Amino acid sequence: MNNTIIIGILSAICFILTASADDDIVQKIDISSLPRQGVKILEIYSGTPDKEGILGHFELSVPAFKRGCFFSDRKKFDSWHGGGNQIVPRIFKESYGELNSDKYAYRAVFIIFELEGGGYLAITPFSGSSTMSWIQAVDEDKLMLYFATLGTKPVSCDVPLFAWAKSEDVYSACREAWGEVIKCKLTAGRTNFRHTKHYAEPFKYLGWCSWEEYKKDISSDLLIDVVKKIEDSGLPIRYILVDDGHQQGISEDVRLKSFKPDPHKFPDGWKPFLDLRKRNKIKWMGLWHSFCGLQNTLHPENDFGALNDHLMKVTRPDGREGLVPRNNPEAAQAFYDALTSSVKSYGFDFMKIDYQMRDLEWYIGTDNAVEATVYNLQAMEEATKRDVYGVINCMAHNNVCIFNTKYSAVTRSSMDYKVGNAPKSKYHLWQSYHNTIWQCQTVWGDHDMFHSSDPYSGRMMAVSKAMSAAPVYMSDNPKDFIGEYIIPLSYEDGELLRPSAPACPLPESIFINPMEELVPYRVIASFKGGSAAIVVYNLHSMEEFDYWTKSTEKANIETTVKGYIHPADYQYASGMIQPFKGKWKIPREGLVAYDWYKGTGFKLEKKYDFELKGFSDKLFLISHIENGWAVIGRSDKYMSPAAVEIISNTGNELRIRMTEVGPLMVYCEKGKPKIEGINSIAVGADFYKFDFPVRSEIKTLTITR
Repeated sequence: MNNTIIIGILSAICFILTASADDDIVQKIDISSLPRQGVKILEIYSGTPDKEGILGHFELSVPAFKRGCFFSDRKKFDSWHGGGNQIVPRIFKESYGELNSDKYAYRAVFIIFELEGGGYLAITPFSGSSTMSWIQAVDEDKLMLYFATLGTKPVSCDVPLFAWAKSEDVYSACREAWGEVIKCKLTAGRTNFRHTKHYAEPFKYLGWCSWEEYKKDISSDLLIDVVKKIEDSGLPIRYILVDDGHQQGISEDVRLKSFKPDPHKFPDGWKPFLDLRKRNKIKWMGLWHSFCGLQNTLHPENDFGALNDHLMKVTRPDGREGLVPRNNPEAAQAFYDALTSSVKSYGFDFMKIDYQMRDLEWYIGTDNAVEATVYNLQAMEEATKRDVYGVINCMAHNNVCIFNTKYSAVTRSSMDYKVGNAPKSKYHLWQSYHNTIWQCQTVWGDHDMFHSSDPYSGRMMAVSKAMSAAPVYMSDNPKDFIGEYIIPLSYEDGELLRPSAPACPLPESIFINPMEELVPYRVIASFKGGSAAIVVYNLHSMEEFDYWTKSTEKANIETTVKGYIHPADYQYASGMIQPFKGKWKIPREGLVAYDWYKGTGFKLEKKYDFELKGFSDKLFLISHIENGWAVIGRSDKYMSPAAVEIISNTGNELRIRMTEVGPLMVYCEKGKPKIEGINSIAVGADFYKFDFPVRSEIKTLTITR
């Protein structure tokens, strides 16, 4: 279908081509009458923004639905454009009443509907080079789509409005809606599907970040001490990410004065710290920077020299003043070239770019806030691709940021992790997984750092990071590391065992709020050999969640959730695999399930029920049976199947390759399995363990009965 089919309804709306947002007439777009998938573009549009920078709006009419999930800003931030990693799932049923209030108007970047007549509908508003759109619920029964520049200057251009897709499969609806955007003429080349992008080498290994443990209280001496303690821990941590706190200007209204580190904290610069890198220890170092310089942009008294010619002064509606790149591609490229080349010149390997969403806020009220931010994002993509191994995008949840990830392959999917706070940990887990549905079409969703020593969720966080298939990095004081939770994440050299696609919620979990409803939250991930991992959570909370609360008063009040896994879950493991080749089929000989925490398994022939008491989880590894064999993998690793490759299976003989030799778990229906020189240990229900000592070597093994 031609993307510009679009104009069918919209070309008839003659007034809109010259109207401003002040018009009282609201035109409707009936999605029920549209083809199965496509995009809506307002072609040859001319208009002037209203005082809020909005150009126009439409009412969207959708098919009758049972329930939906509305991915929108969080109510704490009235200014949604710069709230950070604030896009969260909101579940609604039958009407939109839950999606708006007198005080806050939630604005969505993505919506999924479960339709009354069967199937699903996904809608994603998106941005172009100078306009953006979003969806907002109004009253009980109206869904409005707005498009805007958030600036003052008239525009004449084609305006992207939204993409949509209908499918019998919820994952396909989401993926196909994104596919329409990716191939759209107005966004072509600005982002792409996740599998087409280069995944940076450092992110394949275990890491550590300074933020949650030390906040801004970092220095050269502290970081050098951290390196020593990490090495002494014996854990295979291969990179350190130096987060916020190194800059000049953080104590003076949070505006950046220099790309050089604070001379009081780093009297000898970065060299003493960076010189500690070792090929087989901490090999890579990364550096945090704010997208805008610092949270309040750049200080007018700076050492940027000629770069100042590319900067302009801006004043926000709240009166705060900032210094930002001028609204042109040359200025944007000059600034981000200077930023990333400074990081490269010091010798850092990768970057984390934070507060990306706030860039839009600083330009609100200028000529065109969307256009300026697009220039900046595109310039950053080019600069980081040239100067560093990789980048972690952070606080990047508006759709200007989302649709300008040309090269970058990792973006934070969650709000900040907070150590020792059970309600926040529950919310963090829910948001991290749920955002995968829309965000991880084009990037790997970073679940943020964690403390292995977190008294409420240390192991759960380790498992969720493993399931994400994205970067995994701790933030504990190294003296507090809990190796029992960390070691199952990686091989002895620190390389992570990763699923083949990021874990996402199973279909029925997409349309629940597990903090409010007494139901299990279930997620699934896939592996190349046809195995899957399912984690089932009890995230129920006894108190209304407020992200800013420090209270854990009710965190220990235990409620019980009835969890389950089912053979039918297996078919959904392929939902986030790219390129998508269809749902998995349940094999003729069936499936086995391995309860990783218990170390026991069983044949998964029907629904398997269990209870989760309090804030807790269960990890199951699901493998297919072929010729009476099933391979679980390295039983000492969370993502066990990632450690093995099945070479052949003739029935009498099973040949596998292990990336690193270690304890091996298999299922064998007929007789006791054996490997020459190694006895297997029966662990019940036809499961057997070969207790190999861990050795850093690739080995091919032949198993017979």
